[in-house]
Amino acid sequence: MVLDPSRRRLLGGVALGTAAIAGSGATAAAASLLDQASRSDTDNAIGDRVPGGRRPRGAHVVWSVATSHRGVALTFDDGPDPELTPLVLSVLAAADAHATFFMVGEAATRRPDLVGDVVAAGHEIGSHTWSHIDLARADRATTTRQIVEGHRAVAAAAGRPLSLFRPPWGDLTGSAVRVAAELALDVVLWSHSAEHLPAALVPGDVILLHDGVRTRGGAFDAGHRGAVRARHRDEIGRLPQLLRRLRDADIEPTTVGALLDAP
Repeated sequence: MVLDPSRRRLLGGVALGTAAIAGSGATAAAASLLDQASRSDTDNAIGDRVPGGRRPRGAHVVWSVATSHRGVALTFDDGPDPELTPLVLSVLAAADAHATFFMVGEAATRRPDLVGDVVAAGHEIGSHTWSHIDLARADRATTTRQIVEGHRAVAAAAGRPLSLFRPPWGDLTGSAVRVAAELALDVVLWSHSAEHLPAALVPGDVILLHDGVRTRGGAFDAGHRGAVRARHRDEIGRLPQLLRRLRDADIEPTTVGALLDAP
């Protein structure tokens, strides 16, 4: 699925992709959806109805937010990580800033203590699949398991429901949007990455950063993973400068949810 920013539209003040849809059935509980995901017909896993004919809320595909609030959302992917996540939390705490963390399910299961630290610091949590596979190369059954298992694991570690999902590398398929709709999750992409920031940031922007190390395709040698870690460590090292830049422009570093909830 290709999202063309030139075709985005405003709905309820949120800049939505043209892929924003309502799901084909009522919102499914994650556990129930996962139990059904082993069926050979994936449509059965994500298309069940419930009595009364209720429909789920649509999965809004968001990469920026039209809002009067002078805020920019900081988002961190691929954690929690025992080295990088504490570094990010320290920088954010020093600046009294909040952010949204999109967490990988298997990492959250290994380090629920770090998930707890993020929650205790007042940050927002979203899911980022179970093991950070490329959904563009996954079939529907695998997509369902990745999103549902990741959602359930991160929500359990956080001890709270989730309302946001981000696909790895921003690779979004129709199947992924449909599963997100069944789980009543808004799909969050980004308007800028930390490596390619424009000269001027605009309120409502969503910025991609990282507090974990994941590589496309899974198995890479230690040297490659080390290079990715070093790049993300440098990115975090530049975070104080980004925060000062936002404050100097009278823009608040905030969460995705705060932007979506603003007028």
